[in-house]
Amino acid sequence: MYSESTDASDPFADARAANQSTAESEAPATARLNITVGDRVRSLTYRVRYELSRTVRWSRGMVREIPAENLPELSPVQRRRVISLIARYHVRFEHRYQKDTAVRNYAYLDVLDRAREALNWAVPQGKTVYDLGSATFSYAASLHAFFKPQRLVAVEIDAYRLYHHWRSRLDLARGYVRDLPHADYVVADYRTLRFTADVILAWYPFVTPKRLLAWRLPLTLFEPTKLFEQASRSLAVDGTFVMVNYSVDELQVARQGAIQAGLHCLGRHIHQQPLRARSQPAVLTLWKRRAGATPPASSSA
Repeated sequence: MYSESTDASDPFADARAANQSTAESEAPATARLNITVGDRVRSLTYRVRYELSRTVRWSRGMVREIPAENLPELSPVQRRRVISLIARYHVRFEHRYQKDTAVRNYAYLDVLDRAREALNWAVPQGKTVYDLGSATFSYAASLHAFFKPQRLVAVEIDAYRLYHHWRSRLDLARGYVRDLPHADYVVADYRTLRFTADVILAWYPFVTPKRLLAWRLPLTLFEPTKLFEQASRSLAVDGTFVMVNYSVDELQVARQGAIQAGLHCLGRHIHQQPLRARSQPAVLTLWKRRAGATPPASSSA
């Protein structure tokens, strides 16, 4: 049974509060968007870039990183935590990736592992795992180590975005999944993609327009309800939706959409001791499709 990882100052009472009736009185989501004229101008600029990248589909081939081999700049606290993750999951990310990527993978694995302990999470292994909105999927190895999946699929709509070295997200992602058995990177819109998965992950989903714009994406892609509808629709029987939000405040914005999509919160973990410094602690929540809930119909049907 999943439990709650919290503290006395936590503004959330417990996970059951996330499952109150959808009839609960709340202000409409559009009333909280606060989209300015400047935001709309930025969005138009980002849309031009986004549509152009989708048309050109720039790719120079797979990128392979030069391994760091060791991580001498870790603090003593970080080093102790990394050593414990290495012992538990038998990984050495620094032998495969450059420093930043290696530390990122340890950080993602740290979030999952802390949540596993705090929530008494019976982690499904040997299953089909989908990660939605994966960017370059630089953290693929951490998911592979944690879930030991039969199949691991990343889904990214903005895969042809170019970086300063004239490499696209797709180029980088191909390198990150190259040596991971049964791992793939799919260029697609997860809002309309048809699939079934035992585990669906969403790391830091865009539940506010400001966050979307901060990642230089157009407001035409801002449809957070579609994320939760897709998760509810695509979960296998007894499947789990794993969501990680930037903060408790963002989780409070996201949870109503998840509930309305027929998802039931099993528990949440506030990540108070991150491996990498953060301005606010991230929050991981576990969700199942609510018993008797009818999955939302596909918008493309």
